[in-house]
Amino acid sequence: MPDNEQEYDEFEEGVEEEEDDEGDDEPTTVFVAMTFGKDGGGGADEAFRIIGGVCDRLGMEAQRLPSKGGGTEALYEAVETSDFAIIDVTHKRPGLAQELEIIGRELPPEFMVLIARTGSPRLPEIENREVNFYGDKGDLRALVERHLNAMVDAWHEGGEGGEGE
Repeated sequence: MPDNEQEYDEFEEGVEEEEDDEGDDEPTTVFVAMTFGKDGGGGADEAFRIIGGVCDRLGMEAQRLPSKGGGTEALYEAVETSDFAIIDVTHKRPGLAQELEIIGRELPPEFMVLIARTGSPRLPEIENREVNFYGDKGDLRALVERHLNAMVDAWHEGGEGGEGE
């Protein structure tokens, strides 16, 4: 009988934890797909720091793949563990088409945004997609903040993964 009581107690603890977490369902992670300093002309790392700062102020964490990539499995894992995605298409990179496909499969459109520095070439991988351009650090900061706030609003209105489901 004591064994049954222990199992029951563990079950009860699990139920209580689930109930406690119900109101805490907030987005916490933003996947950032972009080049790194060397490929991105140095501005990519600065852009990531700005994006990370905005995420931090909004109570979220920005993450991106390591500079050596990590392959398709790492990309899937990063996207699956993220609530939102910011895809910087300023610079062409070999994996961009695959990134767009995986992110598009894992996250609904209202939870992702494509950004690029003003004057960036229009890449074939992003044809027929809306790209939001920024001219400087201040523009980037405002653009990211505006879009993340809109994503959080969509999350709370019942988008994929949000409370309304």
